Amino acid sequence: MPKQGSGGLCSARCRRCRYCYIGLDIALCRSMPMCTYLLETGRRRPCPAGEGCTEFAPVPGAGERHRRVSETMWRGIKAGRRGRQGDARAQ
Repeated sequence: MPKQGSGGLCSARCRRCRYCYIGLDIALCRSMPMCTYLLETGRRRPCPAGEGCTEFAPVPGAGERHRRVSETMWRGIKAGRRGRQGDARAQ
């Protein structure tokens, strides 16, 4: 069983890393950063994710990229919600 508070969770810093993939948790309607270091390098990361990560590789313009991706994602979610609400009213 993992120790409590041992780290390993992605942080805001991770969102600016080249190994970060922003996934979507549909059940919670939120985005989740995920580390793709293993997929891209074929090796396990030698450190926990988050603030203590030694493999952090900053991406220029990551903040702008994240903003555009987030806006696109939320537009799709809102459109889907409006569609479902319209279906419920029609019944």
